[in-house]
Order: sequence, then C-alpha cells, then structure tokens
Amino acid sequence: HIHRNRGCAATSGNILETRDKKERRHTFVREQKQSFDNARGARHEERGVYSYDYFAAGTCSSQPAPPPKILTEEEIAAQKQLEQQRQAEGTSTWNSAGTFEERSWFEWAKERLCGMLAGKNCGQSVTITAVTDVSGHANAWIVRGKKRHGFDLEFTVAWSWAGTATVKGTCRVPSIASDELDELRVESPEVTTKLPSHAAHESAACKAAAASLPPALQTSLADLLVELRQK
Repeated sequence: HIHRNRGCAATSGNILETRDKKERRHTFVREQKQSFDNARGARHEERGVYSYDYFAAGTCSSQPAPPPKILTEEEIAAQKQLEQQRQAEGTSTWNSAGTFEERSWFEWAKERLCGMLAGKNCGQSVTITAVTDVSGHANAWIVRGKKRHGFDLEFTVAWSWAGTATVKGTCRVPSIASDELDELRVESPEVTTKLPSHAAHESAACKAAAASLPPALQTSLADLLVELRQK
C-alpha cells in the first residue's frame, strides 16, 4: 500500500507539472502575439495607411465607389468636340498630350500598292501585271503633336513585255524606304517561261524591264506616300 500511494503521489505530481508547463507555454504565446500586434500597430502608424503592412493586415476597409456623375449637355458637347479634335489630329482620345503614338497602315499600303501597280504601263512595251509577296511596314507616327509618315517595303512585280514577242517575267524590288525613293533599284528581271527559240526576245524583254520598271515604281511609291500622309 505504501508503494502504491507513493506511485499515486508521483503521478499526481507529474500531472501538475505538465499542466504548469502548458500554462506557462500558453502565457508565453499570448505575450509574443501581443508583442507582435503592438509592433505591427507601431509600423502602421509610422508608415501610414499606404504601407504594404497596412493592406496586408486587412485593416483597410473598402469604401463604396462614388455614384456615377451625370454629365450636363454642355459637358457632353465639350467631350464630343474634344473627340472630334483628336480625330482630326490623328491622335487617340487617351493620348491627350499627343506625346507619342504609332499606327500601322501596312495592310492599307499593301492593298493600295497592288491596286496602283497592277496594269501600269511602264514604257518600252513593259506592263506590270501583278504585285506579290509584299512585306515591310507602313506607319503614321505622332510625336509631340506632329504627324510623321513613312514606309519601308519590298515586293515582287510580275511584268509582261509586248515587243517583238510576248514575254512574261518577274522582278524583285528589295527593301525601299519612303525617304530613299530616288535610290530604288530592282533585281535582275527573270523570265518565267523560257523558250530556246525566244532567247533573243527574252533578252530584249529583260533589258526593257530593267530600264523601265524603276522610274515607274518610283512614281507610284511617291503617290503612295502622298496618300499615306492623309492618314
């Protein structure tokens, strides 16, 4: 009985010791949490309501959005007038300062170029029949309220020569910029369908195409630039 009582007393002591440890641990955790909350509150006051801690802590209450403002007739008219002015200047409504804006007109330039050149008589019995493989860019820029336009294109023209015989061929126009039209050059014209019996005619046709195509292309590209500047 004595040993059994001693065992019970030891067990009770262990239980009390365990409870005491748990209580001390809980007290320590509460103190640490309170210290952390106090420090975070101090940071909020020091950094202000726009600090990351403030928003991350979830203390920023969301305010309801202000009610929509109903515009008066005068304000609506002024807004429409401003939009019309921006459209006339070529700037977007968002770009009220007209600092910098770029617009691509490549698809328009491609379609317009094909329309301008197809069927064009270049002289020396050479006619452009089609334009293919158009690449490059055509843009309108607005820089500090001023418009600027330009393009850099390359393409292939199909041509036909109606001299001593009918000869058809192609010619590649390498990259040509709108401010370098006087430097336009074409690659050596090639005949699409060669016949041994037409060798002399084909040679004459290629010489005629090489001589007549550049000035004709310069004229059309200059017209294209004029139209682009209206954009």
